[in-house]
Amino acid sequence: MRGFRAFCAVLAAVVIGGCSTHSLREAQESYANAAAAEGASSIGSRLSVLAQYKIALAAVDRVITERRAGLDKDGLLGVAYTLKALTQFKIADLETDAVVSGEGPSSRHPSFTEAKTKRQELLLFLRQVYPETGKPSVAYGTRDGAIMRSLYGLYDYIGGRAEPDHAKSVVWFKSALNQLEEARKVAPETHDVQAVIALYELTVLAEWDWRAEQAGGGVDLGADAQGNDMVEFGTRRALCRTEPFWRGGGRPGLDRENLSVFWQKILIGGVAPTAAACAAMRLRGELN
Repeated sequence: MRGFRAFCAVLAAVVIGGCSTHSLREAQESYANAAAAEGASSIGSRLSVLAQYKIALAAVDRVITERRAGLDKDGLLGVAYTLKALTQFKIADLETDAVVSGEGPSSRHPSFTEAKTKRQELLLFLRQVYPETGKPSVAYGTRDGAIMRSLYGLYDYIGGRAEPDHAKSVVWFKSALNQLEEARKVAPETHDVQAVIALYELTVLAEWDWRAEQAGGGVDLGADAQGNDMVEFGTRRALCRTEPFWRGGGRPGLDRENLSVFWQKILIGGVAPTAAACAAMRLRGELN
């Protein structure tokens, strides 16, 4: 289940496409190269991958600093911000700084003014350029907006991985899923970015399930107060919500290239819910 983490890198690489200036395109290519290197990396080459992401971050920072006005005029500043936030996420994901005093899940709005971890650098930047509530100060495309909103959840995801206390890590993972639920609302249900968000959800759920297994006996960290398996339910819901993307070849007009990784994950993860099971969840209103 830990293998889910690699898919975040692959998916991040496919969501940064689109029209851009030459300088921004170079920064995008730098990021894509780092993501490709991560996908093919071994544990021993982790530091090399991290260095490539830091090079990509320096490249996009330079573009934003030197060409901000032009990017804004061309409607590309939001693209640049999305690329920067994705790069910050990957650096924080790879470094996995220890949880510091006062740090908490994003949905609990931890108050801090100075970043002490790479995660907090990401969260501060997100709140500057894509606040959780209210209208962003620059224009974002549908995909970029959904990804930016998803990054609040991914901040919580890597915070949960860094939290040494199993029970406390669940608080992070629940917050991550809540934030990803909000990200779903940014794009239409038929938009292919919904498959990306679903895979982020599956990543969080896999990590939560792994931590629950590591916790051993006592309280079931994967169950709610009634003993229902929240991880299993969340997994089935994520899959059933995106059922049209992976059952029967997807919907017309969707970008098959961007969905191919999602379909591959369905195959790796085992048997997907049956059509009848998804229909029953839909009838009960569990997919809303």
